[in-house]
This record gives sequence, structure tokens and C-alpha cells, in this order.
Amino acid sequence: MRASGYKTVFFDLDHTLWDFKTNSQKVLKELFTETGLYRKGLDFQEFYQVYNQINDQKWTLYRQGRIDKFRLRKERFVDTLLHFSIDERQLGEYFESQYVERSPLQTALMPGALEVLDYLFEKYQLAIITNGFASVQMTKLKSTGLEKYFTTVITSEMAGANKPEAKIFVAALKQTATKRPEAVMIGDHIDADVVGAKNAGIDQIWYNQEEIVSDCKPTYQIRELTEIIELL
Repeated sequence: MRASGYKTVFFDLDHTLWDFKTNSQKVLKELFTETGLYRKGLDFQEFYQVYNQINDQKWTLYRQGRIDKFRLRKERFVDTLLHFSIDERQLGEYFESQYVERSPLQTALMPGALEVLDYLFEKYQLAIITNGFASVQMTKLKSTGLEKYFTTVITSEMAGANKPEAKIFVAALKQTATKRPEAVMIGDHIDADVVGAKNAGIDQIWYNQEEIVSDCKPTYQIRELTEIIELL
């Protein structure tokens, strides 16, 4: 059944349109090799797994407002190295600076992203709602050529609130001159994107790539982005 009545489609960026996993892993492998961590007996896959766990923990704290972006960036690589008993803060800071510089320039997108955006662009106003840092997210949009599709980009820094707080969704509605029944939010994160939009009174499309089971029931659920073409 095709949905109707929407005027604006809000998208999350990382893991929804921009292939965070592929892009991040590529840059981290480059840095791992360049800094010679393998000479310290480290295995890249183990390093990558530990980093992801620590990074996810930091981002959860950031979404909850318990740490700021400066602490997130300052700690995630230092803590990863400490896990392997490498107490080299300067090396951690180098990883951070290079990662933040290089990763937004990567261009891998989620399967079907361009096809879906080409389709939606002719029918809806498109906007981004992201917890990612403004300068980084804008670079990603420019590097991939995605910026042409979006009239508005709302970041947590701009709104003064992180998803899933209702405040960031309300800011997005205001900036796009959209009423709640006229909007739908598409994202991969059940709490940040789905619960957040639901609490703000906005319909949701959960891009549930890994078929995660949740008690939260979104308005719609898809596993492939291209399903959006049949839905909207």
C-alpha cells in the first residue's frame, strides 16, 4: 500500500545513505598500516572491532548528553589503544585528526541510495537530520554529490539537541515549514531515528537492514532502501 499525504522526507545520513561501515573501515585500515600498529603485534580486525565497540559507547553517551563532541573525539582512539596496553596519547590524537579529515571524503553509499533519491527528489522536499558533526556531515554530502538532493541539513549542533530528543525534529519541521502529518523520517537507528521521530509525532520508516527485533513498532519498516520507491 502506497503512503500518501507527505510533503517532506527526512533522512538520517550515516548507515542510511552514507555507507559508514565501508568508509570507516577503509580509512582505519590505512591508518593502522601507516602507523605500523601491526609491528606491535596487533591484528587489524581485532583493533577494528574494539574501536567500533568503544566508538558506539561514546556515541551513546553523546546522544544522551553525557559527553560532548570534544570528549568523544579526544577519548575514542586513546581508549582503543589503551585496550591493547598502548599508552600513547599522541598516537591516539593522530588517529583522530586523520580519521576526521579522511573519512568524510570517502564516497561509498548504501545500496540503492542514489536510485531512491533520484525518485524522491521529483516528488518531495528532502532534508537531513543527523547527530553527526556539522562540518563532517557537510563534507560527506559534498564528496558524494548528495548535497544537491537536500534543501536543508539539520545537525544536533544546530538544533541544540541530539536525536532522539524531540527538539531536533521540531527544529527540522520548522526549518522546512512542514507540519507533523506531512513528514516522514527514514533512518536505521531504532532509538535515534524511529523512537525519536515517533515521540515528536512524525511517521517513521525504519531501515532495518539487519532485521533487528524491537518492541517499538515503526509506521513502516524496510530492509532495502529501494523498497521506499514502492512505499512513497
